[in-house]
Amino acid sequence: MKTIFGVGVAIIRSNKILLGLHTARTYESPCWAMPGGRVENDENIFDAAKREVVEETGLILRNIKAVTFYDDFVDDYRVLSFQTVCTLFDGESKVLEREKISEWRWFRKDKVPKNLTQNTKRVVKSNLLKF
Repeated sequence: MKTIFGVGVAIIRSNKILLGLHTARTYESPCWAMPGGRVENDENIFDAAKREVVEETGLILRNIKAVTFYDDFVDDYRVLSFQTVCTLFDGESKVLEREKISEWRWFRKDKVPKNLTQNTKRVVKSNLLKF
């Protein structure tokens, strides 16, 4: 069984979380998700979080904290997904991977859409984040 390491980033601003509408996923699309992706072999989770967020949104993260991780089995893979939070960053979000994400939007916790990816739902619905 192969293990995949991933990272998700809850970016919080003014009591809102940034979510992207994923349209290219085959198993959950269309769905909203926090920025994130795979951790490369030469990266730690914080470097991976910074890279993924820049690639997807153009935002430069200034502070990242680990909040939890999930250990799941999906098909023939073990997926270890580290969830992080960032409240200090530079820039404004832009859609940089149009083949995957059609828009980025800020949501209050009580206005988050129902069609969330599994890990985004876990993080948003938990009490791990204060927003």
